[in-house]
Amino acid sequence: MGICVCEATRFEFNLNNHIRFKPTDYGKIIFKAHWMPYTKDGEGRELEVDDEGWSEMQLWEFMDIYGSYFTCGMNLPVETSVVLINETKEQINALKS
Repeated sequence: MGICVCEATRFEFNLNNHIRFKPTDYGKIIFKAHWMPYTKDGEGRELEVDDEGWSEMQLWEFMDIYGSYFTCGMNLPVETSVVLINETKEQINALKS
């Protein structure tokens, strides 16, 4: 079964926009290890996760941290569904100021 992509389902999504995702235990380890070289004590940063297990970050940062860990049939760093947060231009401009 294929996916129908028509004009009604297409929208612009900026790499600076945020996504929500559910990290696996492996994903939390990857996040912490990613930040180890940049922290004063060398212990990395903990990924912030809400009560339902969701985390949020900009798409470009998500790709930077997790991109190379997505391989077929391997241990995935996050659950396979993500939520795109389509921010308005007003919200994006407010972040810039």
